[in-house]
Amino acid sequence: LNSFQHLSFILILICGLMTSNSFAQTNYVSVASGAWNNTSTVTPTWTPNGIPVAGDNVTIVTGHTITMGSNSRQCDNLTINLGGTLNKAGYNITMHKDFTINGTLSGTTSGSVQFSTNAKTISGTGSVTTGAPCIFNAGASTTIAAGVAISKGSYFRVATGVTVTNNGSITSTNNTLDLVGTGTWINAASTSTLSVTAAMTGTGTLDASAADNTVIYAGAGSYTIKTPSASTYHNLTLQGGGTKTAAADLTINGRLSVEASTTLATGTQTITLTSNAAGTASIGNSSGTITGTNWIVQRYIGASTTNWNDLSTPINGNLMSDWDVELKMSLCGGCPDGLAGGWYSVYSWDETAVQDWAAVQSCCGALPVTRGYELWLGTSASALSATTMDSRGTPNFGNQVALLAGAGAGYWSLIGNPYASAISWPLIYDDASTTNLTNFFQVYDEGLSDYAVYDGGTPGSSTGQLFGSGGIMAAHQGFWVENANGTAPALTFKESHKSTTPRPLVRETFPTDILRMRLYSDGRKNACESVIKIQDDASEYFDATTDFSYRKSRDTLKPSLTPVTADNRKVRIKAVPVQPTLSVPVTATFGIAGEYKIDFSGVNRIFKYTTIILEDTETG
Repeated sequence: LNSFQHLSFILILICGLMTSNSFAQTNYVSVASGAWNNTSTVTPTWTPNGIPVAGDNVTIVTGHTITMGSNSRQCDNLTINLGGTLNKAGYNITMHKDFTINGTLSGTTSGSVQFSTNAKTISGTGSVTTGAPCIFNAGASTTIAAGVAISKGSYFRVATGVTVTNNGSITSTNNTLDLVGTGTWINAASTSTLSVTAAMTGTGTLDASAADNTVIYAGAGSYTIKTPSASTYHNLTLQGGGTKTAAADLTINGRLSVEASTTLATGTQTITLTSNAAGTASIGNSSGTITGTNWIVQRYIGASTTNWNDLSTPINGNLMSDWDVELKMSLCGGCPDGLAGGWYSVYSWDETAVQDWAAVQSCCGALPVTRGYELWLGTSASALSATTMDSRGTPNFGNQVALLAGAGAGYWSLIGNPYASAISWPLIYDDASTTNLTNFFQVYDEGLSDYAVYDGGTPGSSTGQLFGSGGIMAAHQGFWVENANGTAPALTFKESHKSTTPRPLVRETFPTDILRMRLYSDGRKNACESVIKIQDDASEYFDATTDFSYRKSRDTLKPSLTPVTADNRKVRIKAVPVQPTLSVPVTATFGIAGEYKIDFSGVNRIFKYTTIILEDTETG
């Protein structure tokens, strides 16, 4: 009997222990500031009164500061409300489930902040000010939600087998990210940023390919940047000084920035800035240094019919043969596509007093920086399939002096964007180094088979695809500028002229007192667009500050529709004064006989005149 009773007592005790461990989770909520282990019956720290341990949930409410006491602590879910604080002092705080931080987690550099055991989410908009390491331990993976910002002096460590998915902003102000074994860090979304100040360590994986995520290598030291999965970064920023070295080929899908006193050394590695229908990678405003000659800067061109286009190179050392690989070109017998019966498909412009076309007859010479080219763009003799054009060499950066015409009023220059980035004409024109140029530029517009004009003084009067562009010019864009007054002009492209807008997305509101005229034929794509803008202080004579000269198109079949100034100058854009009655001569020419139409837009927004009459002075 005694033996049976003794066995029964042991079985009951074991069942009791199992029940206690399985179901004894407690939800602790702070009722006052104090120590984690304070169980005073008068002023306890928690309700219910007790000491939170692993398996318990903890909430620190607004206005309360909880200190760790004399030992490291653990819990399952930890919530710190806005205005609440957990001071871990120099001990470890370990969370086995979710961490919601809308208040503050503080402490010294000793000990650590650890996440273990279960899949978990870190969320909230509070701050982690402790300088202690942050360790994602083996057991399960962690998701950092958007809005989370953790900045700390020590390192972040991801244990082998653990994946951390970052949607927030994580910064190690004096250390790095340690990826142990098969540990993985994923910068997952457009809101995600990872910033370190030393070389990432460990053999784990960094995934930085998600659209618009950013990785920043900061700090004054020189070190090697990590090669991410698929060798791909989206946005990559190098700052703080020193030399940051690429140890392998890299692909940039977004924006690369190399800031002051910092060098990106790429050696013999191939660095590719991609371009596709979804977007084009770029090099942002960079006052640092880029080395290495194996760069590929891509430019995606959508499918279209063959036509003339104005292009330039963002590369120092780019050869015309680099473009000839993707495009059909007629240059010379020694080039990949040869010469098509004496017809040349690529031209530069002689900006000297000659003011005439110069056929490009070689594919072997390096393309001059800031030079624009007008070329017949096609992937075959009769079609332009969607293609990605490569420019190869070293990216241009820093100041670039434009190759401009001499001291001749009305002299034209065909120049080009020298950077692997969009640039802003308003920033260029307003720069003190830009002198003696009209505040206009033009680009060949395949939609018109003619030049579209950007009017920097009155952007709303711009034409074609430059209307509503804000004066933003894409990378690889060639464009025309005009001497304003007979004095030698000057223009220096600068890093500060770069725009973060990859294409002109800024739209002008509908302008008033601007009349837009378009001459076209339904049977052909050829068209011409001109503008008359009504201004109180305008002149009937040509004024380089408000008017833009007409330039004959290379397409001999296209029509033209041009206002004529009082001094008999054909223009594409003409500002006219306000008078009781005003007549503006307009001439039309036609490259081929047929039926043509004239469309007017903006008529209903002309307020300075009450009546507009179009009179045919030839036939009445």
